[in-house]
Amino acid sequence: MHYEIHTDEHASSPREDENMGTIMLVPNKYIIADYQSTFEEVEDKLKDKNYITLPVYAYIHSGISLNTTGFQCPWDSGRIGCIFVSRDQIRKDFKIKRISSKLEVKIRNYLNQEIDIFHNYINGNVYGFIVKDDLNQEIDSCWGFYSREDAERAAEDSMNYFINKVA
Repeated sequence: MHYEIHTDEHASSPREDENMGTIMLVPNKYIIADYQSTFEEVEDKLKDKNYITLPVYAYIHSGISLNTTGFQCPWDSGRIGCIFVSRDQIRKDFKIKRISSKLEVKIRNYLNQEIDIFHNYINGNVYGFIVKDDLNQEIDSCWGFYSREDAERAAEDSMNYFINKVA
């Protein structure tokens, strides 16, 4: 029994799914965001205390890299927007009255993960796996993993399930 990892050629955008944050980017020819904006609007959102907001940076040079911490290259990188969620929405979703500092850290981490996933999607780093038996027949598959490591872990779990099922 073995598994194969393949690029998911038909992956859907993670922004089509339910997301906690909204990505607001200044219009550009490389990346389509949830919401197009101006630099002034992005600056206002980053300062607005009614939102938990992280800046979004891009490095565009023979590809596109996104993150929330910035890049070293001053020529091909810079802040292009932000990702945010309203504090009211967090209170509603978590059924709480007050957002603790611990929860705020978790929310920031989650927003950062949304940018990491979006980065993988726009760069074609979405994968799937196929588990095959000893006769090379497909016995399981799954697609839409936004990192190769996640696809490999899921493939190993699937393979182990079938090994233990037979044993």
